[in-house]
Amino acid sequence: MYALIDCNNFYASCERVFQPKFNGKPVAILSNNDGCVISRSNEAKAVGIPMGAPAFQIKELVKEKNVKESAIKFELFTSSTQEKTISASVDGHTTITVLVDDEETTFEMSAKQTLLEATLKQGIDAPYSCQGGICSSCLCRITEGTAEMKKNSILSEDEIAEGLILSCQAYPTSATLRVDFDDV
Repeated sequence: MYALIDCNNFYASCERVFQPKFNGKPVAILSNNDGCVISRSNEAKAVGIPMGAPAFQIKELVKEKNVKESAIKFELFTSSTQEKTISASVDGHTTITVLVDDEETTFEMSAKQTLLEATLKQGIDAPYSCQGGICSSCLCRITEGTAEMKKNSILSEDEIAEGLILSCQAYPTSATLRVDFDDV
């Protein structure tokens, strides 16, 4: 198990946890959205790689300072996990009860929506980020009923058996469902 708390150059530090060959060397992380620098190691800051600069603007600087191309990473918020076909065992709609911040809300949702989509549509302030099934911000616990995830890149079989599920990837498979965003 790894624990890493670093708000200064978080993504660069994460890269180093899994690739120690970058320790002590400049590392820059580019956004997959627009290709701009979103994280830099202290060494990258020292050679002058600016925060927020697009990749094309730092190309010459990177060459000039002998920063290895492999030390410039794109943070890709996508998954290589294959999508699963959900077996629709409910007839169109599910009655769902959602607990967020100690507030419980019950409503009807379409079985064609993810738990997160339906929850947000109700104006409930459920946590989420990537909506791609890889960040775990939308993690919740099913306390009654069943749901299946279309994609899962991060939860173990044991965690799923404990009722944990990624709401952005989960579709209801029972007529009633209770979901708890607080107990995760």
